[in-house]
Amino acid sequence: MLKKNRIWLTVIILSALPLVYSSISVLGSLLGSVPEDVTTGLINTGESLPLWERLHQQTGQWAIQMIVITLSCTPISILSGSNRILRYKKVFGIYVFIYTILHLSFYMAHYSFFEIFREMDLIVALIAAVIIIPLGLTSNKLSKRLLKQNWKKFHEFAYAAAIAAVLHVALLGKGLWLTYAVILSIGFILRIPAVEYFFRKGRTNYSIGPTL
Repeated sequence: MLKKNRIWLTVIILSALPLVYSSISVLGSLLGSVPEDVTTGLINTGESLPLWERLHQQTGQWAIQMIVITLSCTPISILSGSNRILRYKKVFGIYVFIYTILHLSFYMAHYSFFEIFREMDLIVALIAAVIIIPLGLTSNKLSKRLLKQNWKKFHEFAYAAAIAAVLHVALLGKGLWLTYAVILSIGFILRIPAVEYFFRKGRTNYSIGPTL
């Protein structure tokens, strides 16, 4: 059984590594067993930051990376001619939800909720979180049955969340926001029916695997 599901396990473990790191850091800090050089760290600017602030920034990075990966599954499927990667799209989406919750929680631990409304980049981030959280809560079979044909339409708001997340990073002037924007833009172009049809029906022999 492990052999059959080894790819599933690999995806889950790799996606969970940042979560494990956050848990260890927080637990160690609460127990007072984390050395000083671990409770503070150097971010991109070289500024030394407290543990909560550092985890807030890192979980934000992990959240946007996971949402870009999630929304890249369909474009990769279109380009490759294989639907295999779509099996893991839900796993990636769940981790988007988890890291978004953590990102918001660490912000609340370091600042206050009302400070969000003082800056536009934080308001945009809140919009992304408000979209992502309901999507995560409805990523189950029960919600699919209840929402029926509206479930898919509802989850298309993930595109809006991704745009808001990239805009948030861009307004901050940090991170690889331009790279994320390019990847998402390519994905949006590939979803255009005519473009998707060209790659799905007009390809020759460069598919990496059978379409399931």
